[in-house]
Amino acid sequence: MKKKQDRRQKILCCAAQLFADKGYVEVSMRAIATKVGVTVADLYYYFPSKEKLIQDTLVSVFAEGLKPLMTLLESDKPIEQKFSDYIDVLVNALNTNDLFSRLFIRESCDKNAVRKNALMNKIFEGPYHKQVDLIQAFTQTAYPHLDMMLITSLLVGYHIMSNAFVPTVGLENLEPDPDKLLRSITSFVVGGLKAHALPD
Repeated sequence: MKKKQDRRQKILCCAAQLFADKGYVEVSMRAIATKVGVTVADLYYYFPSKEKLIQDTLVSVFAEGLKPLMTLLESDKPIEQKFSDYIDVLVNALNTNDLFSRLFIRESCDKNAVRKNALMNKIFEGPYHKQVDLIQAFTQTAYPHLDMMLITSLLVGYHIMSNAFVPTVGLENLEPDPDKLLRSITSFVVGGLKAHALPD
């Protein structure tokens, strides 16, 4: 049983790397089998289709990557501290978990509604609503769902643009200190959220 579980986990790890590097369309089951070191028939024994494989791969990567976020959201920390830590956790998830960030960005741009619904039901629904609850409690905003998406968009956008432009135009020496960057992002987000908070 353990050997079977280990083989399945190895398939998920190899598939995650390939899907992150090339995207779903460009990766074949044969390429995944080759990377794992098994036959295509063996691969289909564990996963009956490529769609099933990518869904299970994403569930595995995202579930692991979201653990720090869920731990924070379920904690009893004061709201102000929890919200500051919330931004910190999101920034770290994007900047330090390469597989998570690349697959998250790819899937965010993908138009496969079936896969998106499956991921929401299996992985994202709990974190989504807990984030909305935190934002509502922190700012009393009228639009917590929209604000959650705006925060995520801001952080993902910064992650993409900094990786795209800083090395290209020779700005490596201008990269801010991580702690200062986090404080700047947190201040920007808090200011923006409170600008349209519900009136007393």
